[in-house]
Amino acid sequence: MSRQAAWYRRVFRFTLVSPRGFLIVAATLTALFLICHVAGWREHTSVLCGQLPKGGAEADWALATGLAYALFYVALVLLVPILTLAAGVFALLQRPIRPNVAESEPK
Repeated sequence: MSRQAAWYRRVFRFTLVSPRGFLIVAATLTALFLICHVAGWREHTSVLCGQLPKGGAEADWALATGLAYALFYVALVLLVPILTLAAGVFALLQRPIRPNVAESEPK
């Protein structure tokens, strides 16, 4: 098996409800928002206030991109921090509890 195929299996074979799954979803949402931001879709959010650009096809495109940018922004602000914190708490709760060996030995 090639190295690239092994990496692909490790990254994309995950359980959604796990610390790793939460972090992968958070990273994916962040990457999608950054793509929208770099593409310049932020200026198209003005259509949400009713300021449509002139032209038929351009107005439809501005509406779609503005709505997508707003949705990914809300996901970035609300979901990514929650998923990141939940992954940390979930990982801590999955750690096995080891008894203190020094206290369990008879004196």
